[in-house]
Amino acid sequence: MNLLKFIKIQGTFLYIRKALKAGALGRKVFGAGGGGFILLYVNPQKQQKVRKAFEGLKELINTIDINQITEFIKDIENAYKNGKTIFIMGNGGSAAIASHFFAI
Repeated sequence: MNLLKFIKIQGTFLYIRKALKAGALGRKVFGAGGGGFILLYVNPQKQQKVRKAFEGLKELINTIDINQITEFIKDIENAYKNGKTIFIMGNGGSAAIASHFFAI
């Protein structure tokens, strides 16, 4: 799995958690790699709250600098090719993401 795909999947699950917290009763993720499309089951009285949970998603995506991500990937690839050690750390949820990073 490449880093961009990993970031996409982590973002998908972040918004699924937000939707469930806002009142969605069920979800299904479709698409290549499991992050292309999210289907939610939401009672009508909770739909507005779930929609609100997704506010900011487009703005978040637009803040991602693809050049910085590409440079980060190159740095990791170069470190790997040169036998260097890479440390990825986090606290709480970030620690879980860091542990998944090593499975890549």
